[in-house]
Amino acid sequence: MTSSEELLVSEERDVGSCMTDAQGTARFNPGLGDRRPLWCGIWPTGPILSLMTLLNEWEPGATAVTVWDLEMTQRPPAADDHRPRLDAQLMIAARSAPELSQFFYRIVGARWYWTDRLSWTDEQWMAWVDRPEHHLVSAWSEGAPAGYFELEVQAPSSVELVYFGLVPEFIGHGLGGWLLSEAIEMAWGLVGTERVWLHTCSLDGPRAMANYKARGFTVAGERIEWRRL
Repeated sequence: MTSSEELLVSEERDVGSCMTDAQGTARFNPGLGDRRPLWCGIWPTGPILSLMTLLNEWEPGATAVTVWDLEMTQRPPAADDHRPRLDAQLMIAARSAPELSQFFYRIVGARWYWTDRLSWTDEQWMAWVDRPEHHLVSAWSEGAPAGYFELEVQAPSSVELVYFGLVPEFIGHGLGGWLLSEAIEMAWGLVGTERVWLHTCSLDGPRAMANYKARGFTVAGERIEWRRL
């Protein structure tokens, strides 16, 4: 499952943080340390950025985390609550914006154990965003950053919602449902989309699963992983 060796289950390896920290795809291999969770079914490549690790349950510091794979294979009807209660606008990054991706990763993911990219270099961030498969969309309210999502087109016809979340100050104002609806609409609007998917876990926000299910995602898989947080 790596480009150079087979990893054993007992080995520590970086797995990111559930849905929004799933790293890259089988095609995204810039040789800059990008990692892929083993439960995504893709063998990782490159050196390990071991900040969050998979463990055996008896190892010191092991914390049980439930991981869910979610997907939709048909475009859902438009959500009734498609507009947020707050005034908000979307901005699509029409050019590579590694600094913006990094900014939202840090500010959105701080409370949800998004750790695996904290040590990324500028070159790694650029390798992540500077690809035609990558799409970065941010939400702003009254000139302030409110949230974002990142999509990745994957062969043959899937789109992964790799990152999604709100800036802490904007949680609880009705933006989450609207932003997720916008992400889904954009994913299905990309040419050739037949499946939109993501993964989330018990470290995610308390309303995350209900939000995903309300907009048409269904559980395709569930497992327990033991992690060092």
